[in-house]
Order: sequence, then structure tokens, then C-alpha cells
Amino acid sequence: MSCGLVTNLAMTIQIHFTQTKLHLIDFQQLDWCWQLEESFSEVYFEAIAEGVSGKNIIKACTLMFDGIHVMLTTGDILSYYFQEMNLATYTTLTKHLKHIYQAYPNLVEILD
Repeated sequence: MSCGLVTNLAMTIQIHFTQTKLHLIDFQQLDWCWQLEESFSEVYFEAIAEGVSGKNIIKACTLMFDGIHVMLTTGDILSYYFQEMNLATYTTLTKHLKHIYQAYPNLVEILD
């Protein structure tokens, strides 16, 4: 498992990557996880929020230098903000999100 750590005085974000999983944890212990199933045809998403988990519930995922914004099939939008992100970690995060959603090329949008 490779790991990135983004820090400043106010915030620490742990970013863990594997071939099939992206996991983010911030200083408030907000916990986001994207996991590919073995078939690579289904994506499992978790976040600490009641009722926000399951397979194929993400309608769109937008990555910007300030954070990740996820639209669910229910119409809800979840946002996870970075206060500081270095380019190397951001590039790796982008690469892994694209890999996780390779079966759904139009689902992930990279704006920066």
C-alpha cells in the first residue's frame, strides 16, 4: 500500500492507495473509501454518513485541487475539501481515481 500525507497547521489528510482501493481520512476522521470489486465492473463507495455506501451509487465524481465532489444517484452531493495538497499527491490521487473508474470513463471529471 502506498500512502500520501498532506499536512498544514490546521489539517492532516491521510491518503492510502492500492491497485483496487483509494482511502482518505482527515483530521476529523471523515473517512472516504473507494473499492473495486474483483470483477472490476462494480465500484463500492463508503463515507461516514448514514445511508451513504453501496455499489454503483455515484453518478459523478469531480476532482479539483481543493477537494473531491461526489454526486450520488439520490441527487445528494458530498464534498471533501483539501486545505493543502502538493502536486505529486494530487497527480497520484487523479491517477487512482481514473483507474478505479476505468470502466466508467465519463464518471470522473478532473477540473484542475
